[in-house]
Amino acid sequence: MLLVNEEGYVSNTRLCVKDLVEKSKPGGTWIILEWDKTHRAVGPAVGLLVGYLGIIIRMFKDFPIMFESWRDIPVDRKTKFYDSKIKRHFVVDDGHDKDYILASAAKKWKDGRCQLFQRFYIWDLTHFGGKSSKLSKMQRHYGK
Repeated sequence: MLLVNEEGYVSNTRLCVKDLVEKSKPGGTWIILEWDKTHRAVGPAVGLLVGYLGIIIRMFKDFPIMFESWRDIPVDRKTKFYDSKIKRHFVVDDGHDKDYILASAAKKWKDGRCQLFQRFYIWDLTHFGGKSSKLSKMQRHYGK
């Protein structure tokens, strides 16, 4: 895949998702993404983008699972994520590129949230008979 550095020098190199996740400071080099006419990412860097998004989205640091849906997450939070996490590693613009990447992030967030729900949700808490007593104990314990 192609990288560009601060001086504008373009080089061809191999990277893995782990390299991106472990990179702590911004700048230095950025990955060049290629886009087709329908504004979808194409080329060898797409796998890296998708893998990187999958890992950082499922950490749920930027977009916690407390939100009911992707639409409930404030736009400024999404913009901050895009600026700090995506622009740190990739050459992208704030138009169609941003829309594509945030749509992909939304799908990954929703899927990850659903997996957690399916895996850890306690169905007995919301069935008839158990709802009020168990939830009220939780509310008393957590003060909500």
